[in-house]
Amino acid sequence: MYCSEDKQGMYILRAMENVSPNGDAYTAAEALFKVCQRNDRRLSYPAFRENLAFCFTRACSA
Repeated sequence: MYCSEDKQGMYILRAMENVSPNGDAYTAAEALFKVCQRNDRRLSYPAFRENLAFCFTRACSA
């Protein structure tokens, strides 16, 4: 599992804010991955998907 210096998945939330600052309801996972990978080239797509699933799990359980 990939976990940057941030808490798991926080980089995805920041990327979502950068991609859709007005709160767009839909952003493709591939677009988010490209934004995240620009910030950290070590990020792999499977690790990104795992962290994305973690974010959704946390959001749904909150």
